[in-house]
Amino acid sequence: MDAVSHLAIAVTFFYKASRLSLLAGIASRFAELGDRVHAYVVTNTHKLEEKETIKGALRDQGVTFSLHTPELLGHPHLLPWCHFDIFSQLFERDESVSHFLYLEDDMLLTAENIRYWLRGREELRDTGFYPSFLRYEVKEGDPTPYILDSVRQRSFETSPKVFVREDYCYVNLKSAYQAVYFLDRQLMREHLRGPSSNPDSRPWDIRASAAQGLSFLNIPEGFTMRNLVGFDMRTFLPD
Repeated sequence: MDAVSHLAIAVTFFYKASRLSLLAGIASRFAELGDRVHAYVVTNTHKLEEKETIKGALRDQGVTFSLHTPELLGHPHLLPWCHFDIFSQLFERDESVSHFLYLEDDMLLTAENIRYWLRGREELRDTGFYPSFLRYEVKEGDPTPYILDSVRQRSFETSPKVFVREDYCYVNLKSAYQAVYFLDRQLMREHLRGPSSNPDSRPWDIRASAAQGLSFLNIPEGFTMRNLVGFDMRTFLPD
C-alpha cells in the first residue's frame, strides 16, 4: 500500500461567513491525510478582509495553504471547476505530488478514510475500478450515520460488485455522488487528460460535476460507474 507522501488538496469556498466554521472543521484534519500537505482554497471573493477570515480558518492547522480567486470566472457556478487549473499546473511541474484531493467545503475526511482508499486501490488495481467514499451525516445527540446519496433501498444480490475476499467486496451504488474525489498520480493523469475534467462533459449539474472524478469514464461492462464502495459481508454494512 503506497503512502500519501505529498498531497495537494483543493477546496471550493464560495464565500459565506457562516461557512467559515465548516472550512475550519475540515481543515483541522488535513495534516493527518498525508506526510506533506498543501491546501489550495479557490474562492470567489476579492475582498481583502474576507480573504483574511479565510486565512484565519486555515491558519495553525499544520499545513501550508494558499488562496486563489479566479479573475475571469464568467459565472459563479463555474467556481468548482477552477481547481483544475491548479491541479493541472501542479501535475506538470511537480512530480513529487503523489495524490490529489478535491472536496467541497463541508466534507470531512480522516486518516482512516485515506487508509481505506489506499487499501482499496491496491485490491482493485487490476479490475479497472477504484474505491469510493460514502457520504453520511451524524445528527447532534444521535450517533446513527445517515447516508445522504443512496436514499432508496436496493437489492444487494442484484447490485454489480467485485469480490476481493469471501467476506469483502466493492459495490456499484446507484448514486456515485460523494462531493469529493481522491486520486493518485496515475488516476489523476487520466482525469486531467480526459473528458471528465471538462465542464461540458458532466452527468450532474455543473457545480456537482466538478467532483465526479473518473466515475463515468472507462466504466467496465456491466457496471454504471467506476468508483465502488467497500462492503463488509460480516456486518453486511458499507465499510
